Amino acid sequence: MKHYRIIIGIWFLCFFILSPLRLLSQYSVYDKEITQDEAISLLDNLYNSMQRYHPNIYEYTSKKDFDKIFNDYLSDLKLNKYYKPDDLCNIFTSFISYTKDSHSSIGMYKRYIKTKNPTVSQTDSLVNVFPFAFNIIDGKMYVAYNFFTDSIITEKSEIVYINEQETSQWIMGKRMTICSELDSHKDAKISRHSQYKLLSNRVNRFGFVPYNENDTLYAEFDCGVHVLDYDKYLSEAYGENDEIVSFTPLNNGKIALVKIQYFYTLETMLPIVNNIIDSISNYDSENLIIDLRESPGGHAEVIGEFIKQITDKPFKIYSEEHFYVKKSMKKSPNEYMRKPWINRDYINRKDVKKLWKDDRDSVFVKISDVIYPDKHTDKFNGNIWVMVGPYTHSAAVEFAATIQDNNIGIIVGEESSAVNCYGNPMDYEFSSDVLNNKYIRYDYFAPHIKLIRPSGELTDAPHGIIPDIEIKANTTLKNDEQLNTLIEIINQTNR
Repeated sequence: MKHYRIIIGIWFLCFFILSPLRLLSQYSVYDKEITQDEAISLLDNLYNSMQRYHPNIYEYTSKKDFDKIFNDYLSDLKLNKYYKPDDLCNIFTSFISYTKDSHSSIGMYKRYIKTKNPTVSQTDSLVNVFPFAFNIIDGKMYVAYNFFTDSIITEKSEIVYINEQETSQWIMGKRMTICSELDSHKDAKISRHSQYKLLSNRVNRFGFVPYNENDTLYAEFDCGVHVLDYDKYLSEAYGENDEIVSFTPLNNGKIALVKIQYFYTLETMLPIVNNIIDSISNYDSENLIIDLRESPGGHAEVIGEFIKQITDKPFKIYSEEHFYVKKSMKKSPNEYMRKPWINRDYINRKDVKKLWKDDRDSVFVKISDVIYPDKHTDKFNGNIWVMVGPYTHSAAVEFAATIQDNNIGIIVGEESSAVNCYGNPMDYEFSSDVLNNKYIRYDYFAPHIKLIRPSGELTDAPHGIIPDIEIKANTTLKNDEQLNTLIEIINQTNR
């Protein structure tokens, strides 16, 4: 198995540590290479940590297969005497991807030291990315937004080669560095995050097939777009702003569009949500569209408070909450409860102590409570539409599941990332007793809860929220085809 060598040949930095601002500042990292022996010990520590802390790493990959994969990775690590820390991060992420758990990850932290005369000549080629935004649809890459008006690569063109490599191979390599239950979610992350689109060559060549044509053409770009500019271009392409929740009146206010970029803490979100609900009331909107297509999740605690303001129906956010505590974690209940990731809404100190009664892996199952909205508060009483897509993840998926399973509104768009997934990850360092280089640290993030959707549906194969009305993905970012289609559906419904 040569998984990581493919990945390394494509790109060099992983998303946990990419920081162009630091590369270009007066700070540089002490980037000492890691020896083969250290790399092997790190992988061994990582696998042990996965077995100790993850609720079930063998849910989708059997122990027999996982052990074989581990031995294959060990063999591959013996091929080189030294490894760059960034390369190892990719290898470790590739390894844990076999869990198919979107809440598992590798964190790598570099300690930066001040330098008098920083140079970026050795790194400037690593901070350049594609000169266009793209969407991956059914395993194929299509240009969604071109950053250069004079480029011969037009929107909706299919990119078929990247530096003489077939796009399908490029996508497969990127997928190997992302932990997720579904390939569609991986592809969505690749499409949106610049760290997955770094260019390694000074001059880069793209082979593409123009929209509605058959011949392959080629275009060359000198270093592409600098990553610092790329984020600006991409924000413009996706229409993103600094608002975590935004409100836009459509059709003279008859349709209220609410976009949720991220689910922040209840303290942050609730005042914003209250203001938006007031705005919707002022416009006397008949339809509410909640757009979660670009929301990677966040804090689930705000879900109930939001939904209570748009419905008078009793509802559940989950049917069951499974709280896992592995045997190896049962050193101190009090210490465990002090973890900042422990949500007291899921489990309290009394519940935790129950899990310490025996010396085994344990799970605490809590039947979720029904939430009853306040009958004395004005509610939105129109039609509710929730837009989802493959990038919709975590708390955003839980929000959509709550809407769908409690018959509060209609889900439209494309299948989201996985529902009934694990969540609330904790970090565990696995490098402290291995690395002589104390400027580098590796953490393994493992989830500790599993939330079952309100319907109680359990399936062997992971899947996301299936829309009630499917609307295919946008092929261009300048025109939100999905939103326009939904508006047409709403207008037809109201006739």
